[in-house]
Amino acid sequence: MTTSTFEFIDPDCRRHEFAHGTVWADSLPENLSKVLNGMLAVLDEVMEKGPSEDELHDDVEALRKSVDNPGWPMALLDSQLTHELFGTTMRTMDEAIAELEKMTPADYAALLREIFPSLLTIVPPGVAVLDPRLTAVPAWSTEEARGTVYRLRAATSVVAQQTTSLTLGDTAITLRQGPESWSRSPRRVRRRPGLGRRQPNVAVAR
Repeated sequence: MTTSTFEFIDPDCRRHEFAHGTVWADSLPENLSKVLNGMLAVLDEVMEKGPSEDELHDDVEALRKSVDNPGWPMALLDSQLTHELFGTTMRTMDEAIAELEKMTPADYAALLREIFPSLLTIVPPGVAVLDPRLTAVPAWSTEEARGTVYRLRAATSVVAQQTTSLTLGDTAITLRQGPESWSRSPRRVRRRPGLGRRQPNVAVAR
């Protein structure tokens, strides 16, 4: 089984309560193109009509029940750390449920239309991405981002603190681990030479 992934990244996360969302689906290799097209068709339908009332109800109920999942504490911690990194305020469960209960199909459709231009798709090598709204780009870049540098707060050694960092630029990020660095950009991303691994295909909405 292989996976096709869609990611939405708000270009200005300071404007919104959200910053990142992911949708993925597993498929047999020979069906990946069909799965990709099917996922895009579902997004198009939601952008046009929004979800049904039943789907909205199910979404709220799923959130209510999520606190009983054994993985909930880790998911909560991950969300709290993400909000800290982006400088946003994390809502309580009651606040999130109250907001979801007020959402209408039209609200969901408008929200998805707003964030669709930030769509990033990741598919295994060799999968054709034929939708004209998506532009294929390489997966990694040898260029290093320029911006704010964040280092480990609790490094295990002085060397680890000096060689591990995250740089946030306006159009890209650089994750540095040890003497090597990897740069990721939503529009210009290319594999670093010598990694020796098969890289996924990446396509961005334009």
